[in-house]
Amino acid sequence: MKVIYILDKDNGVLFNHRRQSRDAFLVENIVNKVKQENGTLYVSDYSKELFEGTDVSIQSLAKFDLSGAKENDFVFIENEEIQLDDYKGKVDFYFYKWTRVYPSDKKLDLPFNQTTIVKKKKFDGRSHDKIYLEIWRRK
Repeated sequence: MKVIYILDKDNGVLFNHRRQSRDAFLVENIVNKVKQENGTLYVSDYSKELFEGTDVSIQSLAKFDLSGAKENDFVFIENEEIQLDDYKGKVDFYFYKWTRVYPSDKKLDLPFNQTTIVKKKKFDGRSHDKIYLEIWRRK
């Protein structure tokens, strides 16, 4: 399973229950990763609008069953959370990071226990000069 977060430079996720920013290239990047693995993308009702009009399999996060999670399931986390403490399978955390600091009142606490950084990549966004992707793996 892959869990996706989008963070600002200070690990901010949301401000006043809204996303801080968005970037079309980043959304395309996520869609391409899901398609490459023939996966399913689970999103909240709030986040669904980011992926409307794409040709990727999208399911409601409310229907996500952690006990039946597959390796090619992608879970996009923005305004909702999933509890992974009891999940015993391999998890890749995809952290897409803006190079800016935005106002935020919801932050993600890093680092996660028993994880290893397996990949770092930098790419140009459309509305952001640089976006960084870090993939952390928990076995």
